[in-house]
Amino acid sequence: MDEPFGLIRDFSATGNDYPETVRIFNQIQGEDGLTVEALRTQDEGWPGDTYRAHRWVAVSSDGDVIGCCDARHVPNQFDPSRYSVLVFVSPSHQRRGWGTRLLRHAEAVLKPLGAREFIGEAKANAVGSLAFLGKHGFEETHRLWESHLDVALFDPSRFSAQIARTASAGVTIRTLANERLRIPDCIERLHALHTGIEADVPRPVQANAVSIETFTWQVTDHPTTIPEAFLIACRGEEYVGLTYLRRVPGLPYILSQALTGVTRQARGLGIATALKVAGIEWARAQGIQEIRTWNSQRNPRMISINERFGFIREVAMCEFRKDLRE
Repeated sequence: MDEPFGLIRDFSATGNDYPETVRIFNQIQGEDGLTVEALRTQDEGWPGDTYRAHRWVAVSSDGDVIGCCDARHVPNQFDPSRYSVLVFVSPSHQRRGWGTRLLRHAEAVLKPLGAREFIGEAKANAVGSLAFLGKHGFEETHRLWESHLDVALFDPSRFSAQIARTASAGVTIRTLANERLRIPDCIERLHALHTGIEADVPRPVQANAVSIETFTWQVTDHPTTIPEAFLIACRGEEYVGLTYLRRVPGLPYILSQALTGVTRQARGLGIATALKVAGIEWARAQGIQEIRTWNSQRNPRMISINERFGFIREVAMCEFRKDLRE
């Protein structure tokens, strides 16, 4: 392997960095449907006063952008010394040392800023990415299962009994679109509900509360969030559960299902099932063909629920950790 020429520089919001970065990313992980608009939106809304975010690009001797490294804090698992790191290089320039150079650059910049831990990820069938992470001292810590539902095959009648039990308990399902007009403190109440549910989701690192401003940016007001498909379970005027569907940029017939959960006091009433059925039925009415979701290997209960709905497990996403102090 020859030492690469060219340079590593800061990402620029002007010029060709956005389209070239998106093009390379989609060459490698096109099913994720990244668009320039989605990446710009993420950058413009990032709460930089609280959380750091850095991005660098690799530029060949011909002046072409051929790779990227993105490193940032994780708001809902915040530790100022922990960064999520993503490195990707154009297939035509892989195995030439560019990925190593990008990763080393990130370490050189972030260690003086207090970085002590990098979090990386790769799909279980991405042999090259797994080898790269292992070579650079990352160790696997966790797996997330991606699952897909063919909406046309879903049969809601199988869940009639659970839905009836939910209704008999006085639970109704409302939408963010309507609640925002009806309840002045809707967002504050959703923030509290979301925070409590996230804290109960099994994961390697305990979720922490984020500010209401970050919650609004990440969840309720995010461009991919669909207010009519953000469903809230209510017992009287109390918010006791939620689920929400999000658009996948560049893939108009696919939605992703984000957090689904119920407060501890309201579990056992079939609320999660009723929420998921309502979400899938809404998606079907909009002509959506597929819903995707992700569940931690540490959350077998939710994996089992999704399998009952007809979600089919796909390739796992492996999470890795690197201790920068070693």
